[in-house]
Amino acid sequence: MSVSFNVTGKFLRKDEEVIINESFKKRTFYVEVTVNPQYKEVLCFDLVNEKTALIEGYNEGDLIIVSFNIKCRESKKEGSFSKYFTVLQAWKINRQGGEQVLNGEKYNNSTSVDGTLGNENENNDEIPF
Repeated sequence: MSVSFNVTGKFLRKDEEVIINESFKKRTFYVEVTVNPQYKEVLCFDLVNEKTALIEGYNEGDLIIVSFNIKCRESKKEGSFSKYFTVLQAWKINRQGGEQVLNGEKYNNSTSVDGTLGNENENNDEIPF
């Protein structure tokens, strides 16, 4: 079972899709969040494979809600210490207010989110896809 989170923030920008190999592609996008009004943070999210199109239709400055998982991978070269890389892997994006964009078309979604970083699966056993 994986733990999923939601965060609300301002969409900043998206990178171009990168094709790693025949079976793996990814796209990165950036969201500004404000946990403390004095200090704004930028979070970097990855979309992979068929999810890379989820960010289409969003513009700089849009307030969005990102549902994501935290992933960590080990990279070890012989004779050296292991390095660990952590990524925030997004799997759903909504506009704040419940509007979702899929393939450039807007859909209304009844999901309610309180605008804070939180654990979506606290009392929910649903699979997040």
